[in-house]
Amino acid sequence: MAYMVYQIKIHKGELWNPAKALVPDAYKVLVGKAWVTMEGSLEDYIIGEGELLPLPGAGTLIEALTDELIVEGVSLNKNSK
Repeated sequence: MAYMVYQIKIHKGELWNPAKALVPDAYKVLVGKAWVTMEGSLEDYIIGEGELLPLPGAGTLIEALTDELIVEGVSLNKNSK
């Protein structure tokens, strides 16, 4: 099995919709702090360095709360052998 790793970098106040990106098995905050809200959820999340993001679904938005937010996504590449 192969893994694909990528990073997303946004700046304070910017929003990111992870549903428009490749959907990973997990997201991890490498730098900064983020606010996460998900459509249909009664709870929002504030997550920081080293923490995992809840897996995004449709209607998920992530906002950078710090000058810089770097998030890493890791996915199984099902097309590799």
